[in-house]
Amino acid sequence: MNQHDRHMVGTAGSEDALLGIGLYAIPEAARLLQTSSQRLRRWLAGYGAVGPNGDRQYPGLWESDVVLDDGARFLSFRDLMEMRVATRFAVAGVRLDTLRKCHDRATQVLGTDRPFSDERFSTDGRTIFLEEPDVDEDTALLDLLSGQWIFRRFLAPTFVDVEHHQGRPVRWWALDRKRSVILDPARSFGQPIVVDSGVPTAVLAEAATVEGSVRRAAKLYEVAEHEVRDAVLFEERMAA
Repeated sequence: MNQHDRHMVGTAGSEDALLGIGLYAIPEAARLLQTSSQRLRRWLAGYGAVGPNGDRQYPGLWESDVVLDDGARFLSFRDLMEMRVATRFAVAGVRLDTLRKCHDRATQVLGTDRPFSDERFSTDGRTIFLEEPDVDEDTALLDLLSGQWIFRRFLAPTFVDVEHHQGRPVRWWALDRKRSVILDPARSFGQPIVVDSGVPTAVLAEAATVEGSVRRAAKLYEVAEHEVRDAVLFEERMAA
């Protein structure tokens, strides 16, 4: 195993093997990142023709942390945070081949196979040095030798709501730090919850609908009303 161990889990599953790393099916991760499942699958599994040894013509950007013995892939919390940054590049128009080069170079510079989620990537303007003379203007932001401040401004919203410990992401404040919705792999397998009570956002949002009132939903689950409002806001954004 390398410094970022993968988790091979039997089809029947072992909850103990997944504790503390988070667990997200690809459609669920796509919903949280507000992108397409197809995009995430391509980034994880690769695409193109399959060679004699079973490798794809264009391999994935990295191996997902959780792979069942039947080949099904899931994302860990750190995979999810890695995808957050990659998705932001893609939305800005960065081509996949350029994204791959950036990820490969960042892997070499930082010495980790999850460079986009590494705290050093978010704080050190000197970490990525990708100069590609033939790329179009949309990807110029990747040239940190001449444009590191553009890069840092561009990614700042992606990192400001993520807490790190020893360089690794450990908690995501999914709305912002002033609100109570978090994803924490140490709690509820990383599912969206409200921070104080740990009740899933989906449960509180549904209760507010069924009860017809934030106040009644808060009373039912013995949580603060602002937690119910935050849960409703989060679920509405995910459904948009």
